[in-house]
Amino acid sequence: MDGYWKWCIRDEKDREFVLDKIEGVRKRGEKWTEEEHRAWVEKRAEERSAVESGTEEEGRKVEEDKEELRN
Repeated sequence: MDGYWKWCIRDEKDREFVLDKIEGVRKRGEKWTEEEHRAWVEKRAEERSAVESGTEEEGRKVEEDKEELRN
Protein backbone atom coordinates (compact mmCIF):
# COMPACT_ATOMS: atom_id res chain seq x y z
CA MET A 1 0.00 0.00 0.00
CA ASP A 2 2.82 2.42 0.80
CA GLY A 3 4.28 1.82 -2.65
CA TYR A 4 1.10 3.18 -4.23
CA TRP A 5 0.01 5.93 -1.84
CA LYS A 6 3.41 7.56 -1.47
CA TRP A 7 3.11 8.84 -5.03
CA CYS A 8 -0.20 10.53 -4.19
CA ILE A 9 1.72 13.03 -2.05
CA ARG A 10 2.86 15.59 -4.60
CA ASP A 11 5.17 17.65 -2.43
CA GLU A 12 8.53 15.89 -2.33
CA LYS A 13 9.42 17.11 1.16
CA ASP A 14 6.06 15.98 2.52
CA ARG A 15 6.45 12.59 0.83
CA GLU A 16 9.94 12.13 2.28
CA PHE A 17 8.67 13.12 5.72
CA VAL A 18 5.78 10.64 5.60
CA LEU A 19 7.99 7.83 4.29
CA ASP A 20 10.53 8.52 7.04
CA LYS A 21 7.75 8.32 9.64
CA ILE A 22 6.52 5.02 8.18
CA GLU A 23 10.03 3.59 8.24
CA GLY A 24 10.58 4.90 11.76
CA VAL A 25 7.46 3.21 13.07
CA ARG A 26 7.99 -0.07 11.25
CA LYS A 27 11.76 -0.50 11.45
CA ARG A 28 13.05 1.67 14.28
CA GLY A 29 10.21 1.19 16.75
CA GLU A 30 9.35 4.89 16.87
CA LYS A 31 5.91 6.16 17.80
CA TRP A 32 3.75 8.42 15.64
CA THR A 33 0.68 9.49 17.55
CA GLU A 34 -2.54 10.96 16.27
CA GLU A 35 -1.64 14.20 18.08
CA GLU A 36 1.69 14.39 16.25
CA HIS A 37 -0.07 13.76 12.96
CA ARG A 38 -2.61 16.50 13.64
CA ALA A 39 0.17 18.94 14.61
CA TRP A 40 2.02 18.19 11.38
CA VAL A 41 -1.12 18.63 9.27
CA GLU A 42 -1.89 21.95 10.99
CA LYS A 43 1.66 23.23 10.47
CA ARG A 44 1.52 22.21 6.81
CA ALA A 45 -1.80 24.03 6.36
CA GLU A 46 -0.33 27.16 8.00
CA GLU A 47 2.64 27.00 5.67
CA ARG A 48 0.47 26.75 2.60
CA SER A 49 -1.68 29.61 3.81
CA ALA A 50 1.37 31.79 4.47
CA VAL A 51 2.80 31.07 1.04
CA GLU A 52 -0.54 31.78 -0.65
CA SER A 53 -0.99 35.05 1.23
CA GLY A 54 2.56 36.08 0.41
CA THR A 55 3.65 36.45 4.03
CA GLU A 56 7.27 35.49 3.51
CA GLU A 57 8.36 35.86 7.15
CA GLU A 58 5.46 33.74 8.36
CA GLY A 59 6.24 31.16 5.67
CA ARG A 60 9.84 30.88 6.91
CA LYS A 61 8.66 30.45 10.51
CA VAL A 62 6.28 27.67 9.52
CA GLU A 63 9.00 25.98 7.48
CA GLU A 64 11.32 26.09 10.50
CA ASP A 65 8.60 24.59 12.69
CA LYS A 66 7.99 21.87 10.14
CA GLU A 67 11.69 21.02 10.06
CA GLU A 68 11.65 20.81 13.86
CA LEU A 69 8.76 18.33 13.69
CA ARG A 70 10.78 16.21 11.28
CA ASN A 71 13.61 15.93 13.76
